[in-house]
Amino acid sequence: MSTNILCVSRSRRYPAKVLNDLDFADDIALLESSIPRAQAQLTRTAAAAESLGLIISVPKTEYMTINCNPQPPLQVYGEPIKYVTDFKYLGSMMGSSTSDLSRRKALAWYAFWKLEHLWRSPTITVATKVKLFNTTCVTVLLYGCESWVISTDMENKINAFGTSCYRIMLNIKRTDHVSNERVYAITNTVPLINSVRSRQLRFLGHILRMQEDEPCRRYALYTPLHYKKTWKAKNILLVLCAKTVGGFRQLSTARCHCHFGFRS
Repeated sequence: MSTNILCVSRSRRYPAKVLNDLDFADDIALLESSIPRAQAQLTRTAAAAESLGLIISVPKTEYMTINCNPQPPLQVYGEPIKYVTDFKYLGSMMGSSTSDLSRRKALAWYAFWKLEHLWRSPTITVATKVKLFNTTCVTVLLYGCESWVISTDMENKINAFGTSCYRIMLNIKRTDHVSNERVYAITNTVPLINSVRSRQLRFLGHILRMQEDEPCRRYALYTPLHYKKTWKAKNILLVLCAKTVGGFRQLSTARCHCHFGFRS
């Protein structure tokens, strides 16, 4: 488990700020820096829930560690809870961007095939099909993509999903040897990775306009303090966005103005 300190203590008047939990409705994610501290916080949470007539569901409770020994196993009400290497929280997989994309892609294909009769219909125009596709499938695929760390393999998978769906709409088979550029021209579309980059830049713009002590800003712009001598400490989100806008010089200028040309 990684450290969850937002701001170190400067004095008695300015104590350290620590993020211990993330709450949304009845879903709670507890954060701690070690297994013993996690067990203590889990015990306190269970006791507080009982005082309100609530209980923690042991079968639905899981824990995951990052750069930390998962032993001894955490317990609730004396029962051990399941240790996992990945889990879903608010619709996204927490383990890695790759695992999240794999799940989003499966859900997007499921949504696509539910409307197969529309995609193959000869009476519906291509423009209408593309609009339906963007509304029903792309939104499912790119949910939470603002926080993805995009690799070349992920970029290819995202674009391949789009071109495969467009080919089905146009009734173009792989054996027809029609290039992706031709498919984009017929459908009047661009690679889906462009939408991902646009969303990430828009998200970074929101982050940069936040107050310095906002948890979202501090975590999104976090730069590792401990790293190997052969590595350079860099913020992953800034590196990805720098590649999109054309380098760190352009990104530094945009960062100063807190504006990337994208508005929500």
